[in-house]
Amino acid sequence: MHCKTCQTPLEGLYCHNCGQKTLTGHITVKSLTASLFHIITNLEQGFTYTLIALFTRPGQVIREYLEGATRRYYHPLRYLLVLSGFAVLMAATIDMEKILMQSSQFTGVALTPEAVEMQKKTYEVMVKYMSLVYVALIPIMSLGSYFIFKRYKFNYAEHMVANSYLYGQLSLLSLVTVNLYRIPDWISIGGVISFFATLLLSAWFYKSWFGLGWLRAVVLTIIALLLSYVFIGLFASVFSIFFAVG
Repeated sequence: MHCKTCQTPLEGLYCHNCGQKTLTGHITVKSLTASLFHIITNLEQGFTYTLIALFTRPGQVIREYLEGATRRYYHPLRYLLVLSGFAVLMAATIDMEKILMQSSQFTGVALTPEAVEMQKKTYEVMVKYMSLVYVALIPIMSLGSYFIFKRYKFNYAEHMVANSYLYGQLSLLSLVTVNLYRIPDWISIGGVISFFATLLLSAWFYKSWFGLGWLRAVVLTIIALLLSYVFIGLFASVFSIFFAVG
């Protein structure tokens, strides 16, 4: 028998040339179900393993992945796309008009029907393309962490890998925090909880990766995030000018 991918003679369950698993017979519903169950419950490698490890020891995950131990971990970009996809589905269930009206009552700033409609449409577009937005922003957001943590000798591309994992975790966190906005009169509280949860998770991520103390990690994380937002603002301004001229 030969490998179906590279035609190398097979000796065992996997092709020694390309790693393709030896498959015989037709794919069945039973085999698909077994594969799905294995992917979900596999705690030694893959998605579930990566998800748990990024909460408990994110620094070790990043260092090992960057050193070449990629087999046991889910690909960072794929990880981000999967979790941001779940975040999109959750965000799509939020009644943005209700949130805007509650926010208006809390702040005392009246919103015209036109303003509400415009913000609703903006939110719908953001939700629709959220996964793509996350991926597109990774290179820009990574500039902030790269410059602030440059002394630790990781290059820009490595920061993009690490931040793909980080923003995957933040997407997972948003599955919880976005539901706080469903609670009546919790607009401001939900926003505060979401902000501090995001900050602490990001700080824990960088603390573990670079071996920092909590205070230093929090301060540098805040600076890195602010710098990232500056880069995003500059990029958006340049893009707007280019779009207007074009």
